[in-house]
Amino acid sequence: MSESDETNPSNEFALEHSPQWCISANLRIMTRWVDTIYRKHLKAFGITESQLHILMVIEQYAPLPQSQIGRILQLERSTVSRDLQRLLSRNLVHKTHQGRRSLLVLSPFGVDFVQDLKPHWDQAMTEVKALLGSQGYAAFVDMMKAVHQRR
Repeated sequence: MSESDETNPSNEFALEHSPQWCISANLRIMTRWVDTIYRKHLKAFGITESQLHILMVIEQYAPLPQSQIGRILQLERSTVSRDLQRLLSRNLVHKTHQGRRSLLVLSPFGVDFVQDLKPHWDQAMTEVKALLGSQGYAAFVDMMKAVHQRR
């Protein structure tokens, strides 16, 4: 098949099976673009996106068990454990105990850290929204709502 056949919209089979139209590949490319933007804005804080998301979940839902963080963020148990160890060692998160259950909360330092971080997170979000454009962002929000409803 010639390259012109692959890019010809009338050739449905070619479009569906062309790497440039692969949903997975394109989502990964988009994720790398977005990751680059977030890393730029988080660099001064020495924190990863995954750690940021964990802090935001703890801020919103605390006190909560570690397993709930993984469910909310759809992260592997090992990822949550590794990132929590780093957050605990930086005194951003504390473990509390409710009976035999270990629950997580932000430390006072963690509360201040998240407040200092939020304007930079907002800047990253603004930059990503600009990358997507208003229609692209609206389509993204609609897509996420549809996916969440099906899960």
